[in-house]
Amino acid sequence: PTAEWLVNHISEFKQFENLSILDWGCGTGRIIRHLPNVVDNSNSFFGTDYNQKYVKWCTENLKGIQFKLNNLKPPLNFKKNSMDVIYGISIFTHLSKELHFEWMQELSNVLKKDGVLFLTTHGNVHSSKLLPKEKENFDKGNLVVHSYKKEGNRLYASYQSPIFFKNLCTKNNLTILKHIPGEITNGKPQQDVWILQKN
Repeated sequence: PTAEWLVNHISEFKQFENLSILDWGCGTGRIIRHLPNVVDNSNSFFGTDYNQKYVKWCTENLKGIQFKLNNLKPPLNFKKNSMDVIYGISIFTHLSKELHFEWMQELSNVLKKDGVLFLTTHGNVHSSKLLPKEKENFDKGNLVVHSYKKEGNRLYASYQSPIFFKNLCTKNNLTILKHIPGEITNGKPQQDVWILQKN
């Protein structure tokens, strides 16, 4: 269902024909494995992750998709201006402020002109998890980071104020095509969705 949800959102802005599609932070290929069945087979599929075990497993088990290893910090093992679509589901939510800037720049570099970048973040609906002082900081448009664990770990959490994220997009030559603020579903806050385009 996540693959279909993703394609439905991106289809508003991009036709899935002859595209190079990259799953940034693919993990065990939870989403990318379904894409070849959801969209036209004229598309090319790629996945990248910093977890060596996942990349090895995906390469051995998921055919028709090319997987590459990256580090926690950029760069990616892909050429500049090589991807039509890049998506990262809940990746920025586990990165430091420094890496927000570095990765946004790198994703923009790897994306083709007019390419689409699809990202999810911890927006306003998640700010209820913050302490009063942190919430104040968040509301001012700052990034708030809970660094209890190692960066990249799912317990390392970053909270992206929409003001902060909009500025990050503008700095990296990305136009916001759509921003869908997260809502509370079944008692759980959902992530914000950002659909961006490279100028």
